[in-house]
Amino acid sequence: MFQINIEKREVLGIPFLFIQPTKKKIQGTILHYYGWNSEMNNSIPFCSRIAEAGYQIIVPELPNHGARIKKDNNNAELICQWNTIFESIDESLELINLIVEYPTVIKKNFYIQGYSMGGYIASVLFTKFSFIKGLIAVNSCLAWQKNEELLAKFSTRTVLKENQKLLNLISLNDPINLISKMVPRSILIFHGQSDFIIPVYSQRYFYKTVLDDYSIHSKQITYIESPNSGHQINLDITDRIIEWLKSN
Repeated sequence: MFQINIEKREVLGIPFLFIQPTKKKIQGTILHYYGWNSEMNNSIPFCSRIAEAGYQIIVPELPNHGARIKKDNNNAELICQWNTIFESIDESLELINLIVEYPTVIKKNFYIQGYSMGGYIASVLFTKFSFIKGLIAVNSCLAWQKNEELLAKFSTRTVLKENQKLLNLISLNDPINLISKMVPRSILIFHGQSDFIIPVYSQRYFYKTVLDDYSIHSKQITYIESPNSGHQINLDITDRIIEWLKSN
C-alpha cells in the first residue's frame, strides 16, 4: 500500500487528481498528462509510486476523456487526437498559472511529465513556461512533423493532408522547432524499442537533433531506450524516473 494521499479537485471546470506523499517531505511537483483513450484514474498506480518517493503529482482530466468525454463523430480519430492535444495545451496555460499558486508548490522544483499523447502536450507546455525545471516524456514524440512523415510512408495516413489548419498548428507547435526554448533545462526521454504505437525512430531523430543545441549542456538531456519494452509504463521506467528526479 502506497503511503500517499489522493484528492479529487476541480478548477476552471477541469477535474484533476492531487497526489501527495504522507511520510516524506515534498521534494517537487509534477504535472502529469496521460495518453489517448485513458483517464486520470488510470494514472494512479504509476503516479503513486513516484509520489511515495517524495513528489506531489497533479493529473488533470484531459478534454474528451474520462468525465469530460464527448463523442466526435464528424472527424477521424487522428484529427480528434490532435484536437485534444491543442485543446489541452490551451486550457493548461491558465491551469498552470493557478497550480503554481498552491502553498505546497515551489516553482523552482516544478516538473512536467507526459506519457504517449500526454508527452505531446507536456513538451509544448515546457516551452511555454520557462520556470518548469524539467520535462519527462515516456513513449511519446517530440518531432511531430518527422513522425507524421515517416508514418505516412508505411500507412494510408493521409487525413492530415486535407486539414491545412491543423498542419499549420502542428508545424507551429512542433517541439523540435522550439528547442531554443528548452535549453538548458533538463529533459528525460524514455522509449521502448518495441513500441509500435509511437515508433522509437521519431525520438531518436529528436535526440540527435537536440544534441547540437545542448552541446555544452549535454548532461541535462537523458535519452533511454528500453530493448524489452513496448508502449507501456512498467516498474523499471517508474524507478528510472524517480532516480532522474532525485539527480535533478
